[in-house]
Amino acid sequence: MQQQPKKMETVSGLPPRSGYRLPSTGQPIMILRGLRGYWPMDDDPDQYNTDLGITPAQIEAMFAGSMFGWNVPAADPKIYERADYAKIIERGTTDGEYKIPLYFSEAN
Repeated sequence: MQQQPKKMETVSGLPPRSGYRLPSTGQPIMILRGLRGYWPMDDDPDQYNTDLGITPAQIEAMFAGSMFGWNVPAADPKIYERADYAKIIERGTTDGEYKIPLYFSEAN
């Protein structure tokens, strides 16, 4: 019996690829929508995302999807567009440590 190739999982509202910096090292990486993991990137990920019009919510959702799968709530950019999470993303960090929660509670 021949096995069928796996279909690439995708979440609507995400770009085909985005740049990111590894939280642990700051290394620029490329994330491909629907695939787990990441690939090294030579370009500046911030400039890459800006040039392509990729939003902060999409960037965070792409990172979560690449780590935890594309079917988790954190891989949906709409979750980051909520006012409370948008403030966290907009604030950003300078120490390379990301504080975006991967579990989302409706309670505030």
